[in-house]
Amino acid sequence: MTIAIMPLLRTPRRSLLVEVLSAHLVAVTVWTECLRRLPKFPENERLPYFLGFGFACIILSTASTLLGYFVIDHMNVFIAAGMLFLTPAFFILSVSAGAKSLSDWCAIAIGLGFQPLSEKLLGPEIDLLAIGLLGGSCAYVIHRMYLRGLS
Repeated sequence: MTIAIMPLLRTPRRSLLVEVLSAHLVAVTVWTECLRRLPKFPENERLPYFLGFGFACIILSTASTLLGYFVIDHMNVFIAAGMLFLTPAFFILSVSAGAKSLSDWCAIAIGLGFQPLSEKLLGPEIDLLAIGLLGGSCAYVIHRMYLRGLS
């Protein structure tokens, strides 16, 4: 994710320290939204937008997590379960919103298809990393094969 965002923030005059510190704000929400929005911004406005959006996401996420931690015991179990479902649902929707090409959609489909198997074989600690690697690699190969078929 960082590799995809940083070229959009890089300018010849920007120091390496600013770039390294900025890289620490990359998360799924920041990544998907900035990939969609930053290319439309003038170069000098990209970093301020990225920093503002990234810090806003971190502050809101931290506050929401803290609030959830203290109120979960007082919530109806169905409401709590529904709120837990919001994270994966938001992840899928935000990644889908940023999907532009055949390879993007292939990666999403392969990842969703192999997720149950990956979790069962590898466990929940590493399954997201594994399906991301598998889905992205397969999508890259499919995309290259598709391009070769066109030429």
